[in-house]
This record gives sequence, C-alpha cells and structure tokens, in this order.
Amino acid sequence: MSFRPSDLPHHATDPRVEAFFRYALSHEFVRDLPGYRADTRRAGSVFGQHLREAFEYLLRERPCDVIDWSRLTGVAFTDEARLYGYLRGVFDHLFGDRPEPPVPPDPEAPPPDWVDLLWS
Repeated sequence: MSFRPSDLPHHATDPRVEAFFRYALSHEFVRDLPGYRADTRRAGSVFGQHLREAFEYLLRERPCDVIDWSRLTGVAFTDEARLYGYLRGVFDHLFGDRPEPPVPPDPEAPPPDWVDLLWS
C-alpha cells in the first residue's frame, strides 16, 4: 500500500497541517520555518499539537519514500536517509532545541525517478 497524505495525523482534519506539509516545506517557503516555530511553541496551540503528532508519526513510521515526499511537497531528496534526517532536523527546530532549521536539498536537483513522477 502506498503512502497517502491523509495517513498523516490531522492532515485531513486540520487545514493548517495540510497547508504546512504542502507549502511550508517547499523551497519557496522553507525559510519561514522560524515563524512556525513560534506558533508551535505557543501554550495551548492546537495547531502545534497537531503538527507535532503528524511529525512524530512521520519519524516513527517512516511511511513515505522520496517519490511520495516529492509529490506532497515538491521537494526532491536523493534517498530516504536524507529525507528523514531533514524531517528530524525540522522537528528538532520546531519542537526541540535546534536554533536554525536544516538546509533543504538543492531546488535544482531533479526529483528521484522523475520519469515515474511524470506518468503518475
């Protein structure tokens, strides 16, 4: 069975979580992650709790591969180790003590198996 974005906790029920994964991690908006950090740390933030649960699921289950991630965000990783290392860095920035977000992959790099993406 293939990964579906709706598999992420709160993706289908909280439009802010859906928007975060669709837009905030794209090359155009990843520089805005420090602003999200403030939102996720605000006491009583439902969005912060939902986003944390979605990230915890991603990091625990590792449900998507690099092609799934490229379809979801438009960001291409060369392998799953780099993808999940990046996601761990984003999680640690948003919810932990990492002061800066990780550097995303080169936006000019072709997505993995890009021919498959053209036909899906």
